[in-house]
Amino acid sequence: MTRWLTQFKQEARRQRVKTLVLACGAALAATLWGPIIWSWVAREENSLPVAFEFHAQPSGQTSPLPKQDWRTLRESRTALAFRAYDNTEQVRDPFVRPEANRETGNTSPAAPPPPPRVTPQQAGLQLEATLEVGRVGAAKFNQQLFREGEMIVIHGKPTGFQLRSVGNRRVVVTRDGYEYALQVSRQGRQLLSVSSGL
Repeated sequence: MTRWLTQFKQEARRQRVKTLVLACGAALAATLWGPIIWSWVAREENSLPVAFEFHAQPSGQTSPLPKQDWRTLRESRTALAFRAYDNTEQVRDPFVRPEANRETGNTSPAAPPPPPRVTPQQAGLQLEATLEVGRVGAAKFNQQLFREGEMIVIHGKPTGFQLRSVGNRRVVVTRDGYEYALQVSRQGRQLLSVSSGL
């Protein structure tokens, strides 16, 4: 033991920074884990942890409720959970189709109407030019440059369109599941707008 202690002192003198870091780590570990380990060691062997304990004092009487251990608490909670499902008439079988709605004959709830379809022209997009540099493509809409994959925002206002791909004088933009192919003429005007669903 003395040999180990002298060797430890020699190493501590040689590598002071390492010793300081290890001492700080040990102090932090003792601070965090010490109370937890102490509560495990100090607890009585045969006692179970107490779930909760009430000390009710109605109208001047002192009658504390009995302590409940975790096992009895778990059993009472399980019994309550099963009691909630005793009435099987109200529980719908997930493998049986629901009855049709008597008024409409439809089995599913009414879906909201789809949003109105907006074209690039309606949103005010004007394709002016395309640019391809290596693998990255860009397009110029309304005097602003956008790269592939970017959302198109004109003058701080989002249009909802995303620049999907850029080709030679041609781009594809998407919005709400629809693709729109736009082309530029030699004079710099937008020539063609073809739309198709995705």
